[in-house]
Amino acid sequence: MNAIRPLLFLGLLGLSGVTAYLYVSSRAPKTKSLTQGPEPSKRADAPPSGSRRVLKPLLLDEPQIPRIDPTHYEVTVSDLSLQTVGKKIENEARTRLQEFTARYRLSANQRREAFPLIVSHHPDFTPGLVVNGSSAGTPGASDFATNFSEILNLSQRELFQEDLGADHAWWREVLLQIRDDLEGRPGSAADPDEASDPPAPDDFREE
Repeated sequence: MNAIRPLLFLGLLGLSGVTAYLYVSSRAPKTKSLTQGPEPSKRADAPPSGSRRVLKPLLLDEPQIPRIDPTHYEVTVSDLSLQTVGKKIENEARTRLQEFTARYRLSANQRREAFPLIVSHHPDFTPGLVVNGSSAGTPGASDFATNFSEILNLSQRELFQEDLGADHAWWREVLLQIRDDLEGRPGSAADPDEASDPPAPDDFREE
């Protein structure tokens, strides 16, 4: 009887060990096989299995990115005594160039050609000015309107001629009004044909 007790105790101890191992094994997470490849990730926007993938149409016209004009449009002087007038002409010429660019949609090449024309036809122009690194040429026999029209395309030139006509009519109205004020007569009695010619269209007029 005494010899059976140790054997019974060892049997119970082994049975409890096997039971504990089976319980732990059943609770442990299942591990992937080393030979199995990684499971592909499922994207939220992935189409369901068996459906045809819809491709987005490509844009035929890419949005135009405005290019930056590298030109500084500056007026320098060869003589320090001209520095004040040079800076004044530079500021007013830049303003005039911006107005022309907005009105006639000038390209970069057209702006580079128009800026020296604006400087050379400025009322305060004087020899010794340097425009964008080159000596500014003195105004020729042609006026600004003629020289400026040569750098415009057809549609730009037509719009520019319309503006010149409107500007010419505006000056005639101003001159008639001045003459009527001096003579003390109402403006309606004046004859437009008797008015003197308006100033040249290349003058810088403050509106």
